[in-house]
Amino acid sequence: MLKGFILSGAVALSALAAMPANAALITSQGALSANDSIDWGQLGSNGTDLTSPQSVTSAGGRSATVSSAGGVLERIDEGSGWGGNFTAGDHLLWTTQNGGPDITIDFANPVRGAGAQVQADFYGDFVARITLSNGDTFTEGGTSNGNENGSAIFIGALDATADISSIVFSLDSAVASANDFAIDKVFLNTGAASVPEPSTLLLLFSGLAGLGAARRRKVPKA
Repeated sequence: MLKGFILSGAVALSALAAMPANAALITSQGALSANDSIDWGQLGSNGTDLTSPQSVTSAGGRSATVSSAGGVLERIDEGSGWGGNFTAGDHLLWTTQNGGPDITIDFANPVRGAGAQVQADFYGDFVARITLSNGDTFTEGGTSNGNENGSAIFIGALDATADISSIVFSLDSAVASANDFAIDKVFLNTGAASVPEPSTLLLLFSGLAGLGAARRRKVPKA
């Protein structure tokens, strides 16, 4: 009986280790543990109008495409065309006032995490949303202002299974138009999928074995 109990426990642990974990909301660049990024400066100088989609390359050499359902995007700089609360001089990507409802980044190779600072065009409260390729979606509230101090909210996600092949930025609500917003540089975590530490699995397995031994001792003799 004990042998069967331990075997069942091992199978259960194996299945538990193989189960995919949902992504988690990340609200700071530091929490994302980014090791790569996509800077929009590669798409042209300040004020460049862009058709959709556009091909981009991360600092680490990863390929991706960026697009909007509205078909039009614009490259714009904080402090020179965009007066908001990104950091002065940052290269932004804007949906434009007549643009689409989203900015979508599709990665040629899946990543473990992605995120960026977001700001609605018109000053006031707004709610930003990200949607991942696996269907996970998260929201975060922010306030758009002209402080130009890097205080724009950061919204991203980290997935233990490292299978994020796309991320969509959008707004649920804004003062004037939910179709009118910009994002800063997109930061990436390209690390491998996380798995339970061997010591953690050993501890769990030992606990199951102990329970099995206790159960055996309580079995009455025939």
